[in-house]
Amino acid sequence: MDRLLVTVPPAIPMVALVGVADANMLAIEAAFPSVNVTVRGNEITLRGPHIDCLALEKLLTEIWLLFAPVRA
Repeated sequence: MDRLLVTVPPAIPMVALVGVADANMLAIEAAFPSVNVTVRGNEITLRGPHIDCLALEKLLTEIWLLFAPVRA
């Protein structure tokens, strides 16, 4: 069992990432049943098999890039 801490950049709105009533996070947790996900502030803790934690970290990073401010 591995533990991975993912820190979401302050520019990313956590409400957009986790979804209204945690809808997005619940869908993500359902897709990764082997990983326990805990969200506190702008930190997401992943606990589970190493390969699954890495895959979920990559997914979260790709998702938050959708909400990153566009620089001109």
